[in-house]
Amino acid sequence: MDVIALDGENFQWAIDGKPLKDGENGVHISQDGGKSKLVIDAAKPEHSGKLTARSTNEAGTAETEARLNVAPAGRAPQITATPVSLNIKEGEDATFKITVSAEPAPRVQWSIGDKLAEAIESVNTWKSGDDYMMKITRATPSEHGTIKVTAQNSCGSDSATCQLAVEQKPVKPTIEGVLQDRSVEQGEPIRWDLKLAKADPNVKVRWFLNGKELQHAPDCQVLDGGDGSYRLVIPDAKVENTGRIKVIAENPAGAVEQTAIVQVRGRAQKPDFAQRPQNHELSFTG
Repeated sequence: MDVIALDGENFQWAIDGKPLKDGENGVHISQDGGKSKLVIDAAKPEHSGKLTARSTNEAGTAETEARLNVAPAGRAPQITATPVSLNIKEGEDATFKITVSAEPAPRVQWSIGDKLAEAIESVNTWKSGDDYMMKITRATPSEHGTIKVTAQNSCGSDSATCQLAVEQKPVKPTIEGVLQDRSVEQGEPIRWDLKLAKADPNVKVRWFLNGKELQHAPDCQVLDGGDGSYRLVIPDAKVENTGRIKVIAENPAGAVEQTAIVQVRGRAQKPDFAQRPQNHELSFTG
């Protein structure tokens, strides 16, 4: 920094009233006639303040001022501790944490999938020192996916990702429609179809006739379509199949059932004499 003072002779420099001395703490002061130069090697924030240059001769003193601001050396953010992937169940909380080294302090932004965390009501973010945290309260399957965090300041940015897996809470099965009553003649086939509102590999479907569970066999076909559809077929109905059909669909969350009435009528048969008349021979007497 240079100053020129007409008719200047002796120069003095100070910061916030504290005199600067040539050769101390990286300070260099030189003078060439009415010109003085101040050089500070490796300026530091503590050199900030009101800089005063004073020139004195036999006629008096002149003074000029300027403001010297030395900003701290900046460092781009570096995430030194990255977030850890989590596997949780629906309704549980999920907390993620990072540690950032940066100067000045960075702005940290979290996102869940393609949504910014600050736009999600169930999400809170905060910091403590160099640690930055995000908490999802009572996570849902919609928050399943990639968690991304970015730290940014005037010197640059850094980012990190992890995964959040949210296991959906089991939901009790729902049956579409109503199991229908059936009335057939003996020898005719009977069929019932069942459709779940949502296919679920954890659902077990069982069929009962008059309280007895039916097993898959040639005379009773218990079928699973693999897509949430189920079927019970009795290819050759018998009179003893008459009664109440019940179906139960259950998973760890609960069970649902439906019932129907089945009636099997015996086929009409042509008459057959159980007792036939005997031949008789009679003598006629006049």
